[in-house]
Amino acid sequence: MRKRAVVSFATCAECPSRGECTGAAAGRTITIHPYEPEIAAERKRQATPEFREFYAKRADGERIISHLTRHGARQARFIGIFKVWRQEVLAALNHNIKAFVRLAAAAG
Repeated sequence: MRKRAVVSFATCAECPSRGECTGAAAGRTITIHPYEPEIAAERKRQATPEFREFYAKRADGERIISHLTRHGARQARFIGIFKVWRQEVLAALNHNIKAFVRLAAAAG
C-alpha cells in the first residue's frame, strides 16, 4: 500500500520553487512507494565501483544470452531432452563461430 504525503498550502506558499513544483491551490500530494527505503539503498549501492564491476560481467552474460536467443535458443523446436540439448549446442556453436570470425577479422 502506497503512502500519501500531503504538503500543506502554507508550506508550499513559502517555498521559492512553488511555481516550478505545483500550481495546485491546496498544495502538493506526494505518493511514496512502500519499498522506498530499499529502492534508495539499492540505488546508492548501484553507484559504487564494486557494483559497476559486477554489472559489467553481468552485461557480458546478458549479451551472450541475447545472441543465443536470436540464433535459435529461444524456443525448443524438438521434443526430447537430447534433441533440445543438440539445438542449444548448435546455437552456441553458431555464436562461437561468429565470434571467432569477428575476432579474426579485427586482428587482421
